Amino acid sequence: IDGYDKEAVVREIVDTDIIATAVGKYALPQIVPVIAQGIQLRYKKRGKNPLDIIIAENFRNVAHYLRKELKSHLPQEYPFDELVGLIETSIGKMVPLMKEEDKKKDLLWIFAEPYNTLIVDKKGFKNPLPHIRDLWAVENIKAYVDRKLFIHNLGHSASAYLGYQYNLETTFIYEALEVPEIYKTVRECMKQSAVALNGAYPKDLTLQDLQNHIDDLLFRFKNKSLGDTIFRVGRDLYRKLDKNERIVGPMLLAQRQGVPYNKI
Repeated sequence: IDGYDKEAVVREIVDTDIIATAVGKYALPQIVPVIAQGIQLRYKKRGKNPLDIIIAENFRNVAHYLRKELKSHLPQEYPFDELVGLIETSIGKMVPLMKEEDKKKDLLWIFAEPYNTLIVDKKGFKNPLPHIRDLWAVENIKAYVDRKLFIHNLGHSASAYLGYQYNLETTFIYEALEVPEIYKTVRECMKQSAVALNGAYPKDLTLQDLQNHIDDLLFRFKNKSLGDTIFRVGRDLYRKLDKNERIVGPMLLAQRQGVPYNKI
């Protein structure tokens, strides 16, 4: 259905038991009102039948944010904590910007890498955990959200900024990582962040698992078929330089853990 068709969206929210958002940090507030409308009509028509919302957005503490936003659009007496499951996620699948010629062929066409695992907060569900292929439910989602930002996004951004600094004509991420000194620097900064993450979440993120994750990511970053660009990965600096984001965030975490962060 068309997302601009609010009545159709509301009807779908009433009829289903699980929905997902994937619109980005700045667009999320714009869809909150229609989700709230659907929740209210659902309660009226189906009573105490829980709705789970998988929040596939790329920022920390998003469940807390969405809870606050949704509750501001719902009656005070609505039993929110009983009927709405807010499931944070850690999204690792890389999707490059689509070329204009591809969009002209099919506006819904999308290219992506083969990686399909979606990590979700096991504790966020109100309904039974759905049996969905490649869905990985974890006990401590915060650890994996931070892993995504402070290793995946950190390494990706470092590749973009160092590649651009090295040669303004660099177009693709894989081109940057073909430069040995850039590859080495990116890997070292990701490893320093891994040490900080292991210190913060020793039960969830072992150093060996984090090292394996880094090696896998660097291999995936170099995927030429993906055609991921320096521009896409490096853009939106105001957001990405936030203290909770991919560059300053891991430095602050390392500082709290008392471990080096000079490579970051």
